[in-house]
This record gives sequence, C-alpha cells and structure tokens, in this order.
Amino acid sequence: MINPMPKYVASRTLRDPLEWNATLLGGDTLHAVSRLKGELPSDLLIYGCGELAQFLLAARLLDELRFWVHPAVWGSGERPLKGEAQNRLRLVGLRAFNSGVVLIRYTPID
Repeated sequence: MINPMPKYVASRTLRDPLEWNATLLGGDTLHAVSRLKGELPSDLLIYGCGELAQFLLAARLLDELRFWVHPAVWGSGERPLKGEAQNRLRLVGLRAFNSGVVLIRYTPID
C-alpha cells in the first residue's frame, strides 16, 4: 500500500534522483512542508520522532501527534521527543485494541 504512495524526503545526505516514488525536499524544509500542506488534498504523515518531527513541532507544522504504545517493556530506550523544548499537548483521542496496543492522539497547544 505504501509503495505507490508519493513520498517526500527531508535529508542532508541524499541527492536526486530518488527511487521508490520519492521527492527530495530541497532548500528550506519548513517552507517545503508548509507549501505541501497547502497543496496536497490529503494529510501528510511522518513516521518517527526524530529531529525532523521535533523541528516541525517547534514550527507549529504538526497538527496531530500519534503515539502507539505496545504491551512490551524493555530496560532501556529513548524519549520520543528529545531536547529542552517544552511542548504542551491536548488529548484528542484514545483507542485500545484487542492486541493490547493503545493509540494515543494529541494536538499541540499554542
């Protein structure tokens, strides 16, 4: 299902042309994402909570954050959003699945 979908890639190391139906976002990433949000007829999805997600959250370009909590615990791990920034969030949805996985949805509060 994902292979035929258009993909947009923010990268400091990759160069055009990209394979796998992907377009490299060149130049200012904030401007490129803001433009895509206005042009595309559907939602943009970003997977992971890396540097790009933190950057977009700080710029108020993320409309919703979804956390999938799985019923497994390991002794170590990383925080979903690193850094010193404080981001206030409002709970907008909560769904528990039969598998024990819980989807928690938040929107940023200005």
